Amino acid sequence: MAHVVVLGGGAGGTVAANHLARFGDIEVTVVDNHGKHLYQAMLLYLPFVGGTAADFEEDERTLLAPEVKLRVSRVKGIDPDRRVVTLEDGELSYDWLVIATGSRVYDRAVPGFRERGDHFHCPPAVEQLQKKLSEFEGGRVAVGFASHPYKCPPTPVEFSLLFEEWLRRRGLREKTELTYFSPMDRVLNHPEIASAARPWLEEKGYRIVTGFVPASVEEGVLRSKGGEGLEFDLLVMVPPHAGAPFLRNSPLAGPLGFVKADPHTLRVRDRVYAIGDTTDLAVPKTGVAAQEQAPVAAANIRAEIDGREPSNRYDGHVMCFMETGDRAAARIEFDYVHAPRPLERAAHHHDHKAMLHQFYFKTLPLK
Repeated sequence: MAHVVVLGGGAGGTVAANHLARFGDIEVTVVDNHGKHLYQAMLLYLPFVGGTAADFEEDERTLLAPEVKLRVSRVKGIDPDRRVVTLEDGELSYDWLVIATGSRVYDRAVPGFRERGDHFHCPPAVEQLQKKLSEFEGGRVAVGFASHPYKCPPTPVEFSLLFEEWLRRRGLREKTELTYFSPMDRVLNHPEIASAARPWLEEKGYRIVTGFVPASVEEGVLRSKGGEGLEFDLLVMVPPHAGAPFLRNSPLAGPLGFVKADPHTLRVRDRVYAIGDTTDLAVPKTGVAAQEQAPVAAANIRAEIDGREPSNRYDGHVMCFMETGDRAAARIEFDYVHAPRPLERAAHHHDHKAMLHQFYFKTLPLK
């Protein structure tokens, strides 16, 4: 019986493991750092609605098929020649490997940001931001992102629009000066999405600064690589992201730890596949994308076990909803070939996104 090891118990790793288990004659082991599955999309909302990340966590074991083994341990390295994964508590051999270890914030890349800035891409940062917002009485606010790629690309704009709504509801809008900044020549990486999002920011009163590449954070000032400064009383910036530490500068990945995978088959090298945020694919790093890639990788591993070519293909399809404030959202959908259709704000898109949030954990074992 072939043994497939899946590294990472996030959206992609969970779906891949469950698909592999359905084949019936494959031994599947998921390795996860802590055995808890966080629905990361909710971190965007917690600064405004309260609660903690633990409210949106489930035991990973409950999301996996009964046949799948779960090993809670931290990965220290991969030896693809020996087909061995080194863990903090031993070694684990495999016949096939799926790398689904996601990405994480790399805030040290911008000196001073950890001490003076805020973000919403991990639970401790959300708790800190919640505290600051509870004490906020107005002032200069700068919102943006430091570099690309990062998880959930629309989130800087989403946070900006939700924050402006939050200010109005609390009578603080007239006391607050808003700036949105981007290191690119547009407000977001994807041009079609950026062209729609810019006027939404402008109509909410945001001053927009593009081509601003953050280099350091001083007390009350965000400095760019060009020497410009943005003054702030509150800085909310999506920090640089990187892959898992054991992947950075490894033979399987680039300097930031993003794994080089075939964009269609998701194959990395002999008997190694990668899916989700950990890859260098030209698609957004989102849970939805990871869930679409997972069945493709599983089917290709099945094919290789059977002695066939891995012919299943991922077409780059991504579909998500971008919050635009005031209980409205925009639907975003595209793939490797087709650009997004023009974005339109609508209440039913917001309702659809709210429904996805509600049923996320219920659908993972079924996908």
